[in-house]
Amino acid sequence: MNLHHLKIFYYVAKHNSLTKAAKELELTQPAVSLQLNKFQKKYNFKLFDIKVKKVHLTALGKEIFEYCKTIFDIEKKIETVISDYQKSKAGLISIFATDLFTISYLPAIISEFTKKLPNIIPQTFTYPSAVIAEETVNLINDIGFTGYKIEHPKLVIKELLSESLHLVCHPDHPLSKKRVIMPHDLETHNFITHEKTAGMRRAIDKYAKDHNIKLNIVAEYDFSFLIMEMLKQNLGISILSKNVIAEAIKKKEVICIPLSEGCFRSFYLVYSKEKYLSDTVKAFINETEIWCNNYNAKKIKELTKPG
Repeated sequence: MNLHHLKIFYYVAKHNSLTKAAKELELTQPAVSLQLNKFQKKYNFKLFDIKVKKVHLTALGKEIFEYCKTIFDIEKKIETVISDYQKSKAGLISIFATDLFTISYLPAIISEFTKKLPNIIPQTFTYPSAVIAEETVNLINDIGFTGYKIEHPKLVIKELLSESLHLVCHPDHPLSKKRVIMPHDLETHNFITHEKTAGMRRAIDKYAKDHNIKLNIVAEYDFSFLIMEMLKQNLGISILSKNVIAEAIKKKEVICIPLSEGCFRSFYLVYSKEKYLSDTVKAFINETEIWCNNYNAKKIKELTKPG
């Protein structure tokens, strides 16, 4: 059997379109039609009904398409293994992470890793957690760091660390005089936060639900720095990680106050069960787990310190 013919059939069936298949295969539409006709004539069967540029699979076509999905999924995995091997030889690691993990933790992890393997170049890209999980499943990146737990049968998911969140506001805000913030203190002030799918927002929504309070949300943003700009103008309050606001606190642009009932959020490491993990990637995962374990131990020690 000619695998080239089979591949053309697969992409036409996948897109239900000769034009889209030709574009993805980087062929002309007449070339796709010609090869498809040769495939059908060779075995004397009909795989498609084509009516007014619409492509519909026959019963036999549908059955063959299911087998093709397995064949070309394996082909994709083989190509990924080869690509990953080439990248590991070149000293490359592809990392997708949320903006908060990138800002707060990833630089320190990469710093420790490159001390041991200075010739390796981690390439980092910032995306929302849902996109990171999806791209990891699709074998696009080597590893990812998400802001909340995303279950998927093709993913390995490991909780790395948990951080406490604080009330953040302008020094002139009415809440700035409080030493501790009670849950009900949050209800009567304009609240500025992340968009609904963000890990931070999920933690805040859970906190509000657990304490039966309703937040007066007046603005939602994708990025923490936009929230910070609003807080600097005294346009509302928010709940954020200390890591995000450290520089602004030094400049006395905002202050942070602990919440009487703790609010926490976690970060997770994700990678595909189906992706080849080079020794380089495995080394980075190991270094990440060591760094996070040390970080967690340090935080526990700070919390249990007398006084």
